[in-house]
Amino acid sequence: MARVVLALVIVALAALPAAAAGDAPEPLLAIVSEGTLGDLVQLDPATLAPVPGVPRLRLGLQDIPWARSPDGSLLAIGSGRSTNLAFVDVRSMQRVGDLDVAFATALAWPRQDRLVLLEREALQYRLAIVDPHAPRVLTRRALGTSDVASAAVTRDGLAVLMMPRLRIGTATLVVLDADGRARRVSLPRIAAGAVRKASGERRRTWYRHPALAVDADGGRAYVSAGLLVAVVDLETLDVRYRQARQVRARLARPEDGGNHLSTGTQRQALWLGDGLIALSGWNARVVPGSSFAQGDEPAGLSVLDTRDWTVRRVLPEGRWFHATGELLLTHAPPSRRPGTALAGFTHEGAARFRVEVDQVYFGVQSAGPYAYLGLGQQYKQHDAMVVDTRTGEIVGTPRAPGWVLLLSPSQPQFCWCYTGTTVG
Repeated sequence: MARVVLALVIVALAALPAAAAGDAPEPLLAIVSEGTLGDLVQLDPATLAPVPGVPRLRLGLQDIPWARSPDGSLLAIGSGRSTNLAFVDVRSMQRVGDLDVAFATALAWPRQDRLVLLEREALQYRLAIVDPHAPRVLTRRALGTSDVASAAVTRDGLAVLMMPRLRIGTATLVVLDADGRARRVSLPRIAAGAVRKASGERRRTWYRHPALAVDADGGRAYVSAGLLVAVVDLETLDVRYRQARQVRARLARPEDGGNHLSTGTQRQALWLGDGLIALSGWNARVVPGSSFAQGDEPAGLSVLDTRDWTVRRVLPEGRWFHATGELLLTHAPPSRRPGTALAGFTHEGAARFRVEVDQVYFGVQSAGPYAYLGLGQQYKQHDAMVVDTRTGEIVGTPRAPGWVLLLSPSQPQFCWCYTGTTVG
């Protein structure tokens, strides 16, 4: 899998309520790699040093997707580079099982005795229902050759947003559950897909990538194409459409597109709870009147309130976000160059802090009260930064032990989706 590093940012501006004394964060469960292969490691949350006395488990090519059992005792880790699903006992840090599958795209663990796997072989996607304790595949169901735009965990399994291959057409939502059912509904007002054309060395791409957010408890999926949102009842598959208020964003400075130009829209969405959805993304286009210049404009970071269908624009320059249990973290234009800046907002969109530093850090990950910068910059020891999201303060600049992926509830489990995580 290609490692795509997204540039990100950080600087303190306003303080959140002070952290409670003695509120020590738990060790970080992380995959650490110094090259092609990775290890499962427990790290100190402040120093990023391995926790003494905890064994380091060799994983090989396993990294993403991953899912944790409902009781938290087991971890299933797939791979887009290896046809193997690994099972790990988190308490003993021991590998307790392996299962041959196709390349894993998404995982969900809705019941202790059932794992829902979206797998890919050649151009075919399949649903696989796995008994994680055997482990063995109980049943498989072909899903066709459409491409997967994104996926999200539901109460019973997975919701998968699929789009036509090699063309732009109608998006389809496929709902997969632990009983092996694969139900689908067409979203005729939501365009999705990509078209690629080549002329000599020059390549041109047109694309529409809508976003998917799922309210697992409420049993609804939200598919956003920018201004238009399709609301799908996951039980009945009834579809309603809602129109959001238009958000304008300023065009970024054009750049030389080289031999590959793109025109299209990329959207990211996440259900935050309490009726709120975070939205972001960008629009790419060829600059009018230019011979081969590429420009893109951020769609801005916004919060959609589904209770009254109002949209609050949080940051016009936002083109992605990383969500924690309390905050939205996003890149903001730095006041110093070179440098990085990260802004933190509440889920309702209120500004809480801004952290700016002279050093350029890439990647934002989070676990517990901390946000981490630079964990994926290199496949060797390198500088990182730890920010306390409760106060907006920099609490440390430790050395990361290599490329690090945190296996935290706030981290994407199977889709990097331009969320500021360090892999794509």
